[in-house]
Amino acid sequence: MKPLYIFSLAAVCMLAFASSLFAQDDAGSMPLEPVKDYFSFTGEVHVPATGARDVIAAGPVVVIDNPVRHDVIAAGGTVTVQSDVAGDVRLAGSRVVIDANIGGNVAIMAQTVEIMPGSSISGSVRIHAQEVIMDGAINGDADITARTFTQNGAIGGDLKHTQISTSVQKSPMAWFFRIVGLFGMLVVGLVLVNIVPTSLRTAVHESIKNPTKDLLWGLVALIAVPVVAVVLMFTVIGLPLGILLGVGYVVALYLAKILVGIVLGTYLFGAIRGREQAQKASLLGSMALGVCVLWLITGIPWIGGLLAFVAVVWGLGMLVNFKVRVFKKFES
Repeated sequence: MKPLYIFSLAAVCMLAFASSLFAQDDAGSMPLEPVKDYFSFTGEVHVPATGARDVIAAGPVVVIDNPVRHDVIAAGGTVTVQSDVAGDVRLAGSRVVIDANIGGNVAIMAQTVEIMPGSSISGSVRIHAQEVIMDGAINGDADITARTFTQNGAIGGDLKHTQISTSVQKSPMAWFFRIVGLFGMLVVGLVLVNIVPTSLRTAVHESIKNPTKDLLWGLVALIAVPVVAVVLMFTVIGLPLGILLGVGYVVALYLAKILVGIVLGTYLFGAIRGREQAQKASLLGSMALGVCVLWLITGIPWIGGLLAFVAVVWGLGMLVNFKVRVFKKFES
């Protein structure tokens, strides 16, 4: 599987995690009903006949086939924009096709990008792909990073073309270890949700309500724990405690991503099925969904490392607050 295709499947999950609870399905008749935001995460996505205000979508096939009044964020195997979009467009996929008029800016990451004849983009364009074929018109600036770039249409602004010689591919062995790592996280997550399901569910819902608290505590733990462990190791009496603290720190870093995966899975269930259903959903299902999505997200080129760092910090904070709640229970 190619890294850019993995990105296409993962990118919208991250976007949905940030935005999905505020999106609604479109319904009603076109003349009288207000146009609403449209959120879809299915096998084949089509914009409702009434159009939409904003669109956030993902699937193997995504087709923007009815007008969108504001912005589009979409990812999938094949993403096609064949109806006008008044605002900005952000797309990721294996193959992306624009065959319509775009009123704002366009950002695309894909394997192949095609801007069809007769289409136009009013704003600026930023594309990162292996192959770009531009037969339409771009009124603003164009920043194209591609191995091959074919220009048959007009560009009103400045063109910057950065050629890449070969795609960045991970070796088969690297993918093997990544997949082994994913299954390892799923196994450990399975053990966690069976040992402390009630405490985990409480910690997840508390973290969703107030993630800032966990992030702050996580940042403190990330910095303070290794410093304390190193100081202890330089003392004869504190050496065993320092070693134990260091080992515990490494274990906590591993568990942190799993905890954030459960949070992410619960959040996505809430976006797809509603908050009440998410609270009743299987913790095992939420863990499996969230860990897989997090595994994909952290594999995104360029920003995957940053996302992994945020996940570790967040998860460490959840562990700190989890231990605080456990100590309070023992005291009471």
